[in-house]
Amino acid sequence: MRPARALAVFAIAATTAAVAVAWVDRALALMIAAWLPPGVDVPMNVPDLLLEFVVAVTLASFLVWVWIRWRGGFPRLQRIAPLLGIVAPLSLALKFIAKWVFGRTQSRWFIDHPGSYSFHWFDGQGVHLGFPSGHMLVATAVVLVVLAVFPRLRFIGWLALIALAVALLLTSYHYLGDLIAGWLLGAALAWVILAADARLRPAENARTPS
Repeated sequence: MRPARALAVFAIAATTAAVAVAWVDRALALMIAAWLPPGVDVPMNVPDLLLEFVVAVTLASFLVWVWIRWRGGFPRLQRIAPLLGIVAPLSLALKFIAKWVFGRTQSRWFIDHPGSYSFHWFDGQGVHLGFPSGHMLVATAVVLVVLAVFPRLRFIGWLALIALAVALLLTSYHYLGDLIAGWLLGAALAWVILAADARLRPAENARTPS
């Protein structure tokens, strides 16, 4: 995506997230909790598995890269393996930093304590870890990198992201604004990594003897 177009998309997403935070999230969270039982009674001990997912993607990317370097061929796998090995751990790190910076009350806590809706800036801990959605951030970064190398998978990739967002929203894991912000940060990270890769790749090819 060209820089001007990317900035326009990100500006629209950021504006939508701000509107959701200010006017939509509280009402929508309460409506979902009331409309879709068990709402807040969804088990809180559902395994998170985000760290495990990142470790698996990173390890698999490294093993694929080693295998391709040894065997040769498969140019798309040669490109995507290091990209995924970079974007997965970086997206997880960005998730931790963003949650600590914003410190937003989690939606399930707000449903039980309606007066608790707030941001606790630079104090994200405990129940103040709602913004952005870490699952959406990591999934978006990984999926967009995959789609950049395998564009024919775009329908499956976007469908997976939509399904994840709906699941997180309807189980009261996140506000709508959390999901939009997670998508925005994940997309921004993927765009930066892909842009850096595009700039470095010609220089790498130029050094390769013919």
